[in-house]
Amino acid sequence: MTSAVVSVLIASASSIAKVFLIALVGLFAVKYPQKSPLIPPASINVLSRFAFTVLNIPLVYSSIGSTLSIDVIGSLWFIPLAGMVVIALSFAIATTTERLPFFRIEHRVDFDALRIACSFPNVVAIPVLVFPSLCEYEVVWKVFLPEGGEEEEGLTRNPITECSNTLNAMTFSYFFAWLFMFFLLGNQALISAGKRKAQEEEAGSSVDNDIDIERTV
Repeated sequence: MTSAVVSVLIASASSIAKVFLIALVGLFAVKYPQKSPLIPPASINVLSRFAFTVLNIPLVYSSIGSTLSIDVIGSLWFIPLAGMVVIALSFAIATTTERLPFFRIEHRVDFDALRIACSFPNVVAIPVLVFPSLCEYEVVWKVFLPEGGEEEEGLTRNPITECSNTLNAMTFSYFFAWLFMFFLLGNQALISAGKRKAQEEEAGSSVDNDIDIERTV
């Protein structure tokens, strides 16, 4: 039992270390060389959209397509439901935290945006990076390999691939709940907050211009 726990801890630490290494490489690519970075900051938005459209969507299709079956659907039904519960709970905790005296946000628009950010964190990028690394360890992939060993219908299966596909299918099942809740509630709240922010900035700019005119006169 102890050896299994230690193996899981080592696997988790190794996977997280790889994620931080990838993040550091990306950070240095955006920052250095200072005068001409390897990745210009202005291109990050384009690269992000490209990665999601060209890489993430095919990964969703391949992972779920290679894993999906009646049994899998029956075993993963709770994940989208749990996702909705987690999002609702995160929203409630963020709202409650703002009531605390030492965590007050005076600007209501900023708080509304922060509350949505707390409720809808990135639930794909980090798991997709971490899970394949975890599945490289036998103590992890054994849990996700169905009974019957590595043989099924006379074909040899790759346990690491099987584990990665199963975990990715779980991730994307949660992501479907995330998308449903975000576009049902979160997106509208952000758009509303953005409009109020723009109106406040426009009103503030008008006041400043009036003050400047009065001083000139």
